[in-house]
Amino acid sequence: MRAGLSTLEEAEEALAVRRQKPAGRLRVDAANPFVLHQIVPHVKAFREAYPEIELELTASDRMVDLLEKRIDVAIRIGPLEDSTLHARPMGRSPLSIVGSPDYLREQGLCQTPDDLAKHTLIGFTAPETLNLWHVGDGLQIRPAIRASSGEAVRQLCLRGNGLAYLSRFMVGEDVKQGRLVEVLGEHLTRPNPRELVNAVYYRNTTLSARIQVFLDFFSARWQSL
Repeated sequence: MRAGLSTLEEAEEALAVRRQKPAGRLRVDAANPFVLHQIVPHVKAFREAYPEIELELTASDRMVDLLEKRIDVAIRIGPLEDSTLHARPMGRSPLSIVGSPDYLREQGLCQTPDDLAKHTLIGFTAPETLNLWHVGDGLQIRPAIRASSGEAVRQLCLRGNGLAYLSRFMVGEDVKQGRLVEVLGEHLTRPNPRELVNAVYYRNTTLSARIQVFLDFFSARWQSL
């Protein structure tokens, strides 16, 4: 009964949103690579659809307190820990091990998990959980090169510095254009909880219309993550 009422309330809220023209400021936070690769490319179309919404983007590679930072909605990759937030699943973004064609030509192919020991691996400074690669039963790598930002890891990989384990939302276009090559795809563990993409926010009736249209607009474009 409670689940049915919740569904009915959400349907009524969505109908109310369609009847009005959402306006005002909307603060959205996400990891820097997600902002660059999945939000910025669609902002022009969003503004054309909802010109009265003042969109404010913040990019942070660490978790932030939504209330403290006055964030209205945040995009989070991976399992959620804060149960006080309302969450809307936005899809999955598979992780891939990738390297540049030049790097693989120089250092040789990576065809089995054991081959990783022969390659330069690019990872993160923190948290250390980001250096757990889901290959087979899991491999906690010791990166030869570390960076604090996913975008920095991507740039290092593009420039032939080694192999990296990154989300498709960040490297999908690079793979499609041949700038990066996926390796060991058949050895990666699926499903992977780090592939989850959620939008999180506190329920606020003043903001609900803005949040609703933002999530509806972008979720349609993130289906191809």
